[in-house]
Amino acid sequence: MCTILFASTRSLLKIASLLCIFTWLEVFYPSHILARQLQDSENTEDVVRRVRFSGNDDIKNRTLLTLVRTRTNREFLGIPQFTPWYYIWNLSNGRFGEEPAYLNRQTVGNDIERLTLYYESLGYLDVSVDTSIVEYQPDKMEVSFIINERTP
Repeated sequence: MCTILFASTRSLLKIASLLCIFTWLEVFYPSHILARQLQDSENTEDVVRRVRFSGNDDIKNRTLLTLVRTRTNREFLGIPQFTPWYYIWNLSNGRFGEEPAYLNRQTVGNDIERLTLYYESLGYLDVSVDTSIVEYQPDKMEVSFIINERTP
């Protein structure tokens, strides 16, 4: 009986130590680093610099922007395309600042579905949402969501 109790205690200690290791990894190796490594594996260097909406007559751009996950880097004092945190990140080799907002086409597809569901929940049952991704400078992309509301 004593050996069975001792063996189960050892296995519990192993499980507890594994949980501590996983917790340590989550705390000291944040998920944004893991996400960045996944993006690097996709070999995409396209940075989202603009997100626009067109055809939305009844819903404000600000409301739609809260629904989409495709983002640009944060702007300083609301000055368009002035993103010093992104430039600091580039100058510091990724140690400080904000990493680039890379274009992820799967996220854009999910955004189209999310916008469609939002409009349908408001009664726009015939809404259509499409997107246009345009490279306006090398490695700098503009994502435009084209919405045809077709009033309810």
